[in-house]
Amino acid sequence: MKFVKVWIIVFTVLFACAKAPQKREPLASVVTTADLRSRLEHFKHKPLVVNFWATWCGPCTTEIPDLVKFYQTLDTARLNMIGVSADFFVVGDSAKLAAKVEDFLVQQKVGYPNFIFNDPVDSLANLFNLSGILPETIIYDSAGREVFRHQDLITLSELQTALDSLQGQGNQPQ
Repeated sequence: MKFVKVWIIVFTVLFACAKAPQKREPLASVVTTADLRSRLEHFKHKPLVVNFWATWCGPCTTEIPDLVKFYQTLDTARLNMIGVSADFFVVGDSAKLAAKVEDFLVQQKVGYPNFIFNDPVDSLANLFNLSGILPETIIYDSAGREVFRHQDLITLSELQTALDSLQGQGNQPQ
């Protein structure tokens, strides 16, 4: 009987000291047009790369690993980068779609901020003057002016060339 009491105490102490699993912050936030406008204010005063993508878009998922590599070499003190997922444009359970985006971002080890757009398609298109072709990458200078736009898959060299030309304009990204 004494042996059982000792084991009960040992297990109680061990379980009490065990660390609870930590919840990590989501890699993507679900946003509306107003939310996205507000969050973009946070990125002002530095050049900004914005990549529009979706998990159901083949070229998008193909280019993400290169964008991850690019972001890992980025000097975020001088240049910002965000992703905007269009996954909610597919009709379905929004919680499942958000989980799918989150799982994809974890799997790809995406470190840059991402937003899942949850408003009508035309409001996103109007906000960024989008054509509807995914992926689409836009670069803004530090004054918020669009200086580069690329529709379809972008390569690292195309992105670097665009940023080099931005640097030549005195914005000094990277």
